[in-house]
Amino acid sequence: MKVYFGTPYAAGVPGLSIAYSIPNEATDRMQRERAPSNGVCEDSECGYADDGAIITWDENNLKTSMNILMQVFTEFGLNLNLSKTETMIINYQSTTPYPESILSLNDEQIKNVSAFMYLGVWISHDDIYIGNQELSNRVSSAHCAFSENRKLLTNMKIKLATRVMFLDSLVKSRLTYGCHTWKPTSAELSKINSTYNYFLRCMIWNGHKRINPPPRSARSSSSSSSSSDESEPEMYDWGYIINNERLREITKTKTITQYYELQQIKWIAHVIRRENDNICKILTFHSTKRKKRGRNIKSILERAI
Repeated sequence: MKVYFGTPYAAGVPGLSIAYSIPNEATDRMQRERAPSNGVCEDSECGYADDGAIITWDENNLKTSMNILMQVFTEFGLNLNLSKTETMIINYQSTTPYPESILSLNDEQIKNVSAFMYLGVWISHDDIYIGNQELSNRVSSAHCAFSENRKLLTNMKIKLATRVMFLDSLVKSRLTYGCHTWKPTSAELSKINSTYNYFLRCMIWNGHKRINPPPRSARSSSSSSSSSDESEPEMYDWGYIINNERLREITKTKTITQYYELQQIKWIAHVIRRENDNICKILTFHSTKRKKRGRNIKSILERAI
């Protein structure tokens, strides 16, 4: 994506210039008649409801954009809530510490954060996939929901299929919120899968029972007793009596990985049905991709296709 420094409709506000090319498989003739399937989209502002986000290249452009926004608000008798206004530097790369503030409005310093929650999702300045903070938030939120409904979900008098349905609607929805936009690593998916398996094990008989765990007296002894017979620990087995595959057969559920892949396919299908000038479709098929160092992680489009 390239940066532009003012267009007629943007009144000189800097923003992003996005080149895109939508393949024929992702558009039809009627859509191409209403809007071209390739070109350049320029945008400087994105918002949802009464929230808005301004995208700029550096501090000077940010100050210019905010001054214009303040002038427009003043003309219409509106005020900007400075206590809720925050800034963030994406992909901050510098030897100096992350700055606490890079902008001041009406002689008030605006807080420059390294992470903030937007529409229920934590966005971090240095995590480009799920993000450690967002992943921890998903797991903790699901645990809270499970604790709130534990009596219902672990009541063995209720049919298991009914309890699994409540689990998916009350707990799984929190655990996988926004998963259609994820680009998770295998370690992140493993953590989410193990969390979901933990909930399922709490809902069945002997879900947490081990095959052959050591007695409590042996567990309390630390490595100081390692001088004893070394062959004895080989007798113990910490594996579950009900393995993960058997667990899914009993509960008739799928893994979070399978669920998340299905959600991404549905999301891509939803985006393809949108008009060619829709910002979500343009960002999905933008042609200004750059490879970064490290292991290549497939995009949402590549995963779905």
